Amino acid sequence: MRKFFRKYFFQLLPSFTSWVMMFSIQLYHEVYDLNKGKILFHIPDYVYDFFHFLFLIFIYQAGKTIVKKESKPKSLEVIWLIVGLGGTGIIINALSNWVSHIYMANYSSIFWYNLDKHIGIITNTYFFITLVFVYRQLILFRSTKPKQNAWILLDISIVFGFLLLFDKYLSIPQFIIIAYFLASIGIVMYLSIHTEWVAYLNLKEKFLGIFFMSVILIIQLSYLLLVDVKDVMNYDFDFANNLHLNVIYFFTILYTFFCILVLAFNLPTSSLYELRQLERKAISEINQVILKSKFDPNDVYKILIHYGMLCAKADFGWIQISQNEEIKLIQIKNFNENLAYEVHEVINKYWSYQIDKKNFFIGDTNRLSLLKNKSLEMESFFATKVSTQDKEYGELILGWKHKNAFELELHSFLSIISEQAAIAIENKELFKKSISLERYQEQLKIAKDFQEKVLPKISSIEGFDIHAINQEADEIGGDYLEIYQDDEHINIIIADVAGKGTTAAFYMAELKGMLQILFPLKLELLEFIKKLNFAVSQCLSPNLFITINFLRIHKSTFHCQLVRAGHTPVLHFSFSNQKIGEYQPKGIGLGVLRKSISDKNFEIHEFQLQKNDVILLFTDGIIEARSENKQELGIDILKEWLSSFYSLSSTEINYSILEQMMAFTNENKIDDDYTLLTLKVQ
Repeated sequence: MRKFFRKYFFQLLPSFTSWVMMFSIQLYHEVYDLNKGKILFHIPDYVYDFFHFLFLIFIYQAGKTIVKKESKPKSLEVIWLIVGLGGTGIIINALSNWVSHIYMANYSSIFWYNLDKHIGIITNTYFFITLVFVYRQLILFRSTKPKQNAWILLDISIVFGFLLLFDKYLSIPQFIIIAYFLASIGIVMYLSIHTEWVAYLNLKEKFLGIFFMSVILIIQLSYLLLVDVKDVMNYDFDFANNLHLNVIYFFTILYTFFCILVLAFNLPTSSLYELRQLERKAISEINQVILKSKFDPNDVYKILIHYGMLCAKADFGWIQISQNEEIKLIQIKNFNENLAYEVHEVINKYWSYQIDKKNFFIGDTNRLSLLKNKSLEMESFFATKVSTQDKEYGELILGWKHKNAFELELHSFLSIISEQAAIAIENKELFKKSISLERYQEQLKIAKDFQEKVLPKISSIEGFDIHAINQEADEIGGDYLEIYQDDEHINIIIADVAGKGTTAAFYMAELKGMLQILFPLKLELLEFIKKLNFAVSQCLSPNLFITINFLRIHKSTFHCQLVRAGHTPVLHFSFSNQKIGEYQPKGIGLGVLRKSISDKNFEIHEFQLQKNDVILLFTDGIIEARSENKQELGIDILKEWLSSFYSLSSTEINYSILEQMMAFTNENKIDDDYTLLTLKVQ
């Protein structure tokens, strides 16, 4: 606690100073009333209200700052922050009331009574205002423009509520106050229904969420009704005295109540959400096994049995595979191997009658004649084939100690991870056995379709004429480009993953996922590159790296910032002086330095675009294209072509350059992927 106050001393000092002034003025009023005629001057009530207003404004700003810095990304940790704060405030209030009642019998009761009252004010106000900003993080968990606008309106509404402290001096018309409260209620109702964060909690977290939210609701009611024990006992509690906080009270209590309801109603769907999480995790681990240079199918089977038993809450499990025309049982968990072979006979008999089936469930083993006299602990079991469309690799068997233990929603999950395991094994076998070209082309077609979905569809950008060409050296490649727009900027990234083919395409897809996470954060360019380098380093093989050019254009001013990570230069044709700028700021490829990178590793180049200017971004496949006598095309020839074609549209520029490149290579196959993006200011 001491560390907390030391850290936020300057944020809390203005509000605490205002609170001390409030307490001092109120105490002076009490002493003045008891000693009329003996004290020279009277402090007007509006001075107290002025400091009360400052107190609210300062504490509102402090609450916003502290919650932003202290709260963690996880929803429950954010909620736990406010539970601790509210509980501490209630304890302080209880101690304050106790001390106040001890001193009520003597002259010093005036001091203790007012101190008790103002402790209630500071703890109550700080708790509810902090709660507002904690709920802001939950509501904007998945931010949209309407929610952001609604929150701005709520901010204005709360500050206007603070101004109602001066209502008795300003005589604000009643209809304005009524309209204010009606509008505030509408905003609060709209924001309170946004509880999307609940869907991302598992069953345990939802139970904890209900508990925490219930505690918060109790704390809220305690503040409203028990912050001053004397008022409650004498039935003197006056809600109108807290008119300036009514919107905050209404919003926080309503959102707490809605969260409890949504959490409770979402409990039945939690198991399905957890199942999907396990499914993604299992598939991710299987994919990691595929990437290993030394692939062992047993690693895939180990993952399969682990997640199968985990999600199905099975008591027993094993996998049976066909090896050299013999059946072998592997990964046997909690079951006798000899009995497992006897169960296998029953499973084989079932498959012989149900050739087209991929799985089946036996709810009561006592009904099976082959198992009836066996001393089996297993009373029900489920079997599913580990197979692709063309080949069967084995079977996953899960067993339970009680009858009819299989749940219907598990069917899809177990089928998916079994099929994924089979695909993983098959993919490795396909490469090991050098399968026929037709089969290889089919696999590449799937990857090609996936890559086409990954690459963005270039759409029009206001104020610009834009066009891009992407061509792979093989059926699939590792070149990548992305265009992302926010309110202020156009962000363009062109990248090249070291290597070609499926490996490069796979990492290209991972790069897209990283960018989709980082773009909405609106980071500065160098911070963006640092975080991207860290993410890339975690997934790339040690011998691989990614080069990129990241161009950020301000929509209104056309001011550009360029950061380069080992990529080719960016060409800028300036229409005003008819010259081409070649921009190649310092920067190393992503993944080259695995531990960390610093600002010293990169430079940001800034320049200004004017009307009819042309920007050319490309990968090394363009300038490394070779003629018949092995001469590289190079950057100078590309500049000459840009100087010749700048007056054309972006589409015409691209195809004109491509036509010249084909002529330069005499239609020979280009050995590397190439991507060309042209941006022209209209």
